[in-house]
Formats: sequence, C-alpha cells, structure tokens
Amino acid sequence: MSAAAFRLVTPVGELININAERSMNRFTRARLVKPIREAARSLGAGHPMIDGPVNIEARFQWADARVRDTSNWLPTVKAMVDGLVDAGVLARDDDRTVRHTGIGVDLPPQPGLKGYTQIVLTLTKAVR
Repeated sequence: MSAAAFRLVTPVGELININAERSMNRFTRARLVKPIREAARSLGAGHPMIDGPVNIEARFQWADARVRDTSNWLPTVKAMVDGLVDAGVLARDDDRTVRHTGIGVDLPPQPGLKGYTQIVLTLTKAVR
C-alpha cells in the first residue's frame, strides 16, 4: 500500500469542535459522533485491511477562504478513524497502529461546498 484516501463531505453543523466538546454531555457528543463514524465506516466498507503502522493526514476543504483553527476539528477526525476501525480498514487505532495523526487545510476553497466541508483522510505506511 502506498496510500489510501477516504473522502467525507458532511454538513458543517455536524462537525465536532474540540472547544464545544469540552462542555458537551456524553449524549450530545454521541449524537454528533454517530453520523460521522457511520459515514466513515461506509467509506471503508470493502477496503482491504491496512496492516502495520500508518500515518494519518487529515485535510479539510471549506466553501470559503476564511481563516480557521483547523486543529479544533480533531474530534471529527477521531470519529472518522473510529469508523475506519469499525469497517476493518485498521485493526485498531492505538499507538501500535497509528504512529502519527496530522491535521491541516491543504485543499483550496470550493464554493460548491457552501454549508458543507470535505475531509480527506490519507493513510500511508509508517516507517517501523
């Protein structure tokens, strides 16, 4: 495997922000995590298991060029990774399997995404 990419387009209102997550009760958090996790599980369905340690890079694409604190969306990335584990793409998501998780805005604005964001998770083999 050189790389595997999983693309999720989701309404902005369904993203999980780390600042909001701090004050959320577990039921509200679970309600937000579930659709993202299930969507990622569907994206990974049928993909062969990726064996060995991986690096995960998450890139966000928004409808506009506003400046955002992208690291605030880490809980959304975590929910996607959990969905890939549910799908069997990864055996688990602990330090034995996931060596690095990076997050950033590397994709240019896409006006057609108004009200949505695209998240691309790219998994690559990590050096053992």
